[in-house]
Amino acid sequence: LNCIEPIPIVIDRNKLAVGITVKEMIPKNSRYNQMIIDAITYLVNKYNANIYIITHVHIDNDGNKSREILNKLPSEVKKDVKLIDENYSIGQLRNIYSQMYFNICTRLHSAIFSLSSETPAICIAYHGTKAQGVFELLNLEKYVVTQKNYNSKYLLELISKIIDEND
Repeated sequence: LNCIEPIPIVIDRNKLAVGITVKEMIPKNSRYNQMIIDAITYLVNKYNANIYIITHVHIDNDGNKSREILNKLPSEVKKDVKLIDENYSIGQLRNIYSQMYFNICTRLHSAIFSLSSETPAICIAYHGTKAQGVFELLNLEKYVVTQKNYNSKYLLELISKIIDEND
């Protein structure tokens, strides 16, 4: 099994590259949407980052949610955001995640792929305790955003901790 496979896209690593996976929340969660939009805006404005919104799975309307988030971004931010919406293999996804400085992952498997590629990840949990359990096993539980912590301030603090403190 080849764990990292070539990808037909180029990730621009001349600037801070950050990957983000999103998920359509059922029921809809406006705090989640705003938190993601604020995180992208913050990363572009404060760190001059390139953002890659990655459709991790092609079910549950993740692709539509990715496009929705992209469309709601301020126009001055959109120029630094790319949508990766192809249906890539596991090895290709791991390659993409491994090229990021870190990833913000709503899909737990995107966080696992990121961490298994030695790339830091923040995981946004959306139900149950699976994400907390996985991150706790790795002594990284402080990098899980639970539904009770769905707010921009909390996520931006974690982002700053990873970048500014190189945590």
